[in-house]
Amino acid sequence: MTSEMQEIIEGQAKMTLEKSVFYNPVQEFNRDISIACITQYQKTLNKDIHIFEGLSATGLRSIRYAKEIPNVSKITTNDLDKDAFKTIQENVVKNNVQDIITPSLNDANVAMLQNKNMFDVIDLDPYGSVIPFVDAAIQSIKNGGLLCVTCTDMTVLGGSYLETSYAKYGGTTLKGKFCHEMALRLVLHALESSATRYKRVIVPLMSCSIDFYVRVFVIVKESPKDTKLSCTKTSMVGLCSGCHYYRLQPLGVVNENRTKFSNSRCVLPSKCTFCDFPLHIGGPIYSADIHNQEFVVNLLDALKDESSAQRFKTHKRMLGMVSVISEELNQPLYYDLSQLSSTIKVSTIPVMLFNSALLNEGYKVSSTHCSKTGFKTDAPMDLIWYVLKSWALKQPNYDIKKFEEQKSSPGKNIMNFNFIYDSEVNFEKHELANPSSRIKGLTRYQMNPTKNWGPGAKPTKKLKKDE
Repeated sequence: MTSEMQEIIEGQAKMTLEKSVFYNPVQEFNRDISIACITQYQKTLNKDIHIFEGLSATGLRSIRYAKEIPNVSKITTNDLDKDAFKTIQENVVKNNVQDIITPSLNDANVAMLQNKNMFDVIDLDPYGSVIPFVDAAIQSIKNGGLLCVTCTDMTVLGGSYLETSYAKYGGTTLKGKFCHEMALRLVLHALESSATRYKRVIVPLMSCSIDFYVRVFVIVKESPKDTKLSCTKTSMVGLCSGCHYYRLQPLGVVNENRTKFSNSRCVLPSKCTFCDFPLHIGGPIYSADIHNQEFVVNLLDALKDESSAQRFKTHKRMLGMVSVISEELNQPLYYDLSQLSSTIKVSTIPVMLFNSALLNEGYKVSSTHCSKTGFKTDAPMDLIWYVLKSWALKQPNYDIKKFEEQKSSPGKNIMNFNFIYDSEVNFEKHELANPSSRIKGLTRYQMNPTKNWGPGAKPTKKLKKDE
């Protein structure tokens, strides 16, 4: 092996790669979780599956799929780069999967549009945004097929460039703590918008915010009737610039008989109800469920099997993340407990006490896989602020007079707000306040896995004129 080559072993795949061919070891988790999800999806079918990988680079993902996912009849492994195509061919033979994998040298969009309604699973894992490939993928996938997509352009999806976000994804971002979930919902909105143009809809199975990217798994199904419901699953988001309160504005509502639709009434005020600061508007986003609970629970059961621990190198992290996702409320977006506490200048309330206070009032609360300090709840915002205000006033060193010199601030306005609750907050520990994944000590949130960790450098090799 020359100095220009490298040997890689991942899962059951053994690869020989030129160093110029793009490979990112940090993405092993992406490939592991994808194998688990596609395997779980395949269990729902009574047939072998045909997979298309549009942007293969090394062929590693496809080779792992061929060797590690049961009942795969064919994988079309595509890349536009000739060197990558050659690498794919060589490693397919090296791994003895040439009876399953067909290497393809083509533009991903062309390859998909030449094979409409052909593939059971389409996997698109680009460097950057998946959007240039979405329309072709929606047309190419079979009815009921599984679409797996990655987006790594988090500087766009995360709130820094709202004009670029709108141009790419059809929605503007907001600089809120919920930016990681909003990124997921912007991607899902783009997928849903594309699908409805072809009388199709998406059904999210699992949507993951991972490291420096987002990864979503959605079923694409033909349903001209359900495309009409798309406006009811689409919302604008109003975010308070002061206290970080947010509220959703659905674009449409459906009548009970589901035969007529109407515009929803505007529910977004120009100023925040609690702190009197202006609201900023973002979106639209996909505001329906981003996880399918049945799929997630079945996936979690599979990961709990002892064989999964031996099968996946990143099993601990997979088990932890899917466990947290299984506990998540399907409630759009989330709040950050540290940020809310900081708004009223009090030390962060212990999670167990905060959760108990909401649960004791009859509401639900959960963590989110998107953020270690985030929480989801169906409780109204006035109760959340009432709980935090009550907590602050119970602290011996808390001095509400600190706000007196301020002419106006979110914290001052909230602490002076007249909440309608008559009874005191019950902070007594609730049995559901501590989630199962935390009790079991699972790896719920991953630290940066390596130094200088990230998406890696984009390949810079240019095609020759005749390529």
